[in-house]
Amino acid sequence: MKTAIRVCLAVACAVTALGFNAGVGLDTRASALAASAVECFDPAAYGAIPNDGLDDRVPAQQAIDAAVAAGGGQVCFGAGHWTLTRSPSGTYNRFAALSTHGQHIEIRGAGLGTILEVVGDQQAGALWVISVDPGARDILIRDLTIDTSRTVNTDEQFHAIEIGSGIGTGTIEDVKIENVRFNHPDATDGSRKGDCLRLIGNTPESLVRRVTVIGSTFTTCARSGIAIQRNVFDLIIQGSQFTQASDQDIDSEPTGGAGDLNGSISIIGNIFRDDVEIAQGDWAVTLGGIGGPMARVVVADNIFEGRGLGFYRASDVTVTGNSFVATMESSYGVINSGNILDRITITGNTIRRLGVAGAAIRMIHQSGGSPGRVVIADNVITQETAGSGIQLESVQHLTVSGNDMLWTVPASGATGIQIRPVLQAADGILIAENRISAMGLLAAVYLGASPETFKAVSIIGNMARGTTASLQCANPTLFEEPIVHASNNWTTAPACTVPLVTQQP
Repeated sequence: MKTAIRVCLAVACAVTALGFNAGVGLDTRASALAASAVECFDPAAYGAIPNDGLDDRVPAQQAIDAAVAAGGGQVCFGAGHWTLTRSPSGTYNRFAALSTHGQHIEIRGAGLGTILEVVGDQQAGALWVISVDPGARDILIRDLTIDTSRTVNTDEQFHAIEIGSGIGTGTIEDVKIENVRFNHPDATDGSRKGDCLRLIGNTPESLVRRVTVIGSTFTTCARSGIAIQRNVFDLIIQGSQFTQASDQDIDSEPTGGAGDLNGSISIIGNIFRDDVEIAQGDWAVTLGGIGGPMARVVVADNIFEGRGLGFYRASDVTVTGNSFVATMESSYGVINSGNILDRITITGNTIRRLGVAGAAIRMIHQSGGSPGRVVIADNVITQETAGSGIQLESVQHLTVSGNDMLWTVPASGATGIQIRPVLQAADGILIAENRISAMGLLAAVYLGASPETFKAVSIIGNMARGTTASLQCANPTLFEEPIVHASNNWTTAPACTVPLVTQQP
């Protein structure tokens, strides 16, 4: 129990705080201050006391509930440490410290020096420091820090912020997380712990829609920085910093059924900086779908330092203007996809690969799905491993053009551009105006042997230096028609017995 309870009515608090001057009209000042105070529900007015190490959950939740009852308003935490615990059984959301399913609510601090903290033994239970529950709409959380660094005996469903708890009914719409710092590391005793921010619409009827995460800092996250589960749409992640996650910085590995989808995701202008020896997996960001491909995705103008970008079942994707310096621990691609990747452009990126040898860009078939309608253009690739440049399997309707690829180490077993038609014919392949500079590369362009065939292949206007072969065709019997081969500037002859023509008749 608190040692002191502050009861501070709107006008009295405001007038006391600012002082009363008899020369100024009391009615005018008091009226203005009362209006502004009513808009701000201060947890301290309900008995919360920062920095005393005692539980502030009840008065803080009362402030939120009062704002909801008033039809909306600001819940204003001042500077200092505010200690929170899990709500008990019998409350609306017994898994959360603070929760709301109301509308027009802003939970704000006085800056990153406002710290909502959870400490101590969590009794192996699920906990969300702030939960935005189904039915919530027009919610803003800003200008504060969430800190769970002094917790033990935690559960893998211990998340800093949960959007879409499954407690209650209805959609969740128009949520913004702005200037929030997440310090949510692994528990100090090694017990499991969850994500910094988790989004989940448990059913299509309780979808999460129109969420913006902007200008926030994910200093350390026990699992993912931002976890995208199912039925999440219209998500923007912009201008944020991710400095270390144990799993992915942004992770979409959804579970669910045929009716559970994700779509319209924009990841723009963020910085991902990971220690690959700590983080799990080779990708800072993984994006995928469950009931269908994750549809309508933009990944643009981000900086990736340490890890790359992975897709599994996605469509209508744009990857542009990103900078990758990736120290890989496996042979997966820096930009990598498995299963369906339909209608994708990868353009204008700079990719530098270090670590374990593998491709800079890799797309393969998986679980019966394969890529199609792919454009890989105008990327600058620097290979500091003995891996390939662009490696593709089971792809149709492909354009690879205008890429600049440089190897700084010998790579005698690797290729510049490699295509293998495993699950389906490689039909409609254009390889044009690429520049490849290497040190003993096996081939500039390698058309590999597979069960399926090649159709409509054009190789035009490319330049290659330092390759054992310019064009190599592993199995000429797989080609249903001649290759259009024109205006290439090779320093070595093609190793391909397929007829080469300057144009089709």
